[in-house]
Amino acid sequence: MNTVLKLKCVSVDFPKGRNFFRGKKSNSPLKDISFEVKKGEVIGILGRNGAGKSTLLKVLNGVIVPSSGTYEQYGNTTSLLSLNAGLLGALNGYDNIKLSSLYLGVQKKNLKKNLKNIVEISELGDKLNDPVSSYSSGMKARLGFSIAFSANPDVILIDEVLSVGDASFKEKSKKLMFEKMKSDKTFVLVSHNTSLLNKVCNRIVILKEGRLLTNLSKKEAIAQYQSL
Repeated sequence: MNTVLKLKCVSVDFPKGRNFFRGKKSNSPLKDISFEVKKGEVIGILGRNGAGKSTLLKVLNGVIVPSSGTYEQYGNTTSLLSLNAGLLGALNGYDNIKLSSLYLGVQKKNLKKNLKNIVEISELGDKLNDPVSSYSSGMKARLGFSIAFSANPDVILIDEVLSVGDASFKEKSKKLMFEKMKSDKTFVLVSHNTSLLNKVCNRIVILKEGRLLTNLSKKEAIAQYQSL
C-alpha cells in the first residue's frame, strides 16, 4: 500500500504565557511522533482526554503546523469530520455549506449537486436558513458531518463526531461511513468506543501524554487503553 500521510519526529508546542521566575511556559500536546498512514487503511486512535488526539488530527488535516519535525501529505484531499469544524456561527447553514465545500475542494460546477446531498444527509430542512450560532451541538454535528462527508475526500479524519447527536442520526452516519469504508478511502478515527474501533479498524494506536504507541495489536491496544 502507498503511504498517504507521514509524520516524522513531530512535536506541537503551545505557549502558556510567562512565569516571572521561570520564564516562558508551554504546553506540548504532541511529543516526537513518527507515524505513517497507508492508502485504504482504517486506523483508530485511543487516548484519555487531554492526550493530544484532536491536536494530532488537526496536524493531519493541515490546520496546525508542527513546532518541530515534518508532516507530508502525498497528493490526497483530507477532510476532518469534527463537531463545529470550520463552521462560522454568523452565517446560515447554506452559506456555511458553500464556503466549506469550496474550501474542501468541491468545484463550483458541483456545488448544486453537493448541496442537495448535504441537505438530504443532514435532515436540517428549513433550519439551514438560520445562523449556525443558533444551532444545538447535535445540529452542528449533523451539518459538519454532512459537509465533510459529501466532499468525498481521499482521507477522512473523524473526531468523535459519530457519537454526537440523536440516536437515528448516529446510526445513519455510521451506516454511511461503513459503506465508504468498503472503498479505497483512508480513515483515521478518534473515539472512546473500543468496540467500534475493534470492529472497523485495521490497527489501533494509543496516545498517552502526547506520545504515540504504535507497535501493538488491536487487542493489546484496547487492553492498555482500558488500563490507563
